[in-house]
Amino acid sequence: MPKIDKEMARFEKDLLHSIGEMKRGEHAAVHTAEQIVARMRGRPVGTVKETPKVSTTIRSMPIFWTR
Repeated sequence: MPKIDKEMARFEKDLLHSIGEMKRGEHAAVHTAEQIVARMRGRPVGTVKETPKVSTTIRSMPIFWTR
């Protein structure tokens, strides 16, 4: 019988545990389309930021343009 290292033994144990959960019908997390939409990133549609970004003009001296 081949010798199994600790990492492989841990993997085997976790895999068998997962298969057992699957056979019993246990789920870690179930996501519906509504839950995914509710978690969407960004600003909600139709809202406006109170203080929008202001464009800034960056000026430099002509002496630095020749470098």
